[in-house]
Amino acid sequence: MASARLLSKNIILSRKLNCVSEGAENLYYRLLVMSDDFGCYHADPGIIKGKAYTLRKISLSVIEKRLQELKEIHLIKMYEVNGEFYIQIKKFEEHQRFRSDIKRKSVYPQYEQRSRNESERIQTDSNVDSCSVSKNNNRNKNENENKIEEILSNWNSFASEIGLSPVLKLNDFRKTKILSRIKEKEFMFDAILKAIRLSPHLLGESDGGWKCSLDWIIKNDTNYVKILEGQYYARKKQTTKEKINAWAKK
Repeated sequence: MASARLLSKNIILSRKLNCVSEGAENLYYRLLVMSDDFGCYHADPGIIKGKAYTLRKISLSVIEKRLQELKEIHLIKMYEVNGEFYIQIKKFEEHQRFRSDIKRKSVYPQYEQRSRNESERIQTDSNVDSCSVSKNNNRNKNENENKIEEILSNWNSFASEIGLSPVLKLNDFRKTKILSRIKEKEFMFDAILKAIRLSPHLLGESDGGWKCSLDWIIKNDTNYVKILEGQYYARKKQTTKEKINAWAKK
C-alpha cells in the first residue's frame, strides 16, 4: 500500500516515537507500510499479526500492548465503524511525500466517517422518543458493564486459585470480545470454569506447558465451546498392554 508515497527519514527524530518502546516503534513502522493513503488500517490484533507480522512469531497480547502504547501517546487513534475497529495514524502526512501522478486511495473507513455514520444514525432515529431511547441505552450499557465486571471478578478469583493468569486491565479489545460472547446463549461462564477444572491440558499439564487465559477463551465462539464439549477433559492413558489388547479385539 505504500507504493505511492515516500517516507521521510526525519521520522526517526520524532520525540513521541522515541518515547515508546522499541516494540511499539516497530509496530508503528509496520502500520505505516500496511495503512492506506490516509493512514488507516485494521485495529484487530489478529489481522495485524497475520498481515503485518507474517514471518515473525508474536503473540496477540504483545500486539495489543503495543497498540495501547501508541494510542496512549497519541501516535494513533482507534475508532469503530459498523462494528469493526480501525486505527488512523495521527499526522500521517507530516513525514511523507505523495506522488502527484497517483491519486491517494482510501481502503479503510476514516475517523471522520465514524462521525458521519453516527450523525446519520441520530438523524434517522429523530422521530423516536429520545428520552426513552436514552434510558434504554443507559440501562443496557449498565447491564453489560455489570456482566463484564462479574466475569472479570469470577475469572480473577478462579485464576488465582487454580494457577492461571489474572486479568489486570480491561482494555477496549477485551471489552469488545466479552460483549460479543455474552450475547451468545452458549456462553455460560460458570460452566466454562467448572469444565476447565476438569481439563489438565488447559491448566498447563501438557508437553509445552501452555495454559489457557481469559483472552483465549473469549477470542472467538469456538474455544469456549470446545471447553464445554469436554474436548480437553482428562482421559486415562492406555498402557502398552491395553493398546495391544484393544488392537487384538479389533
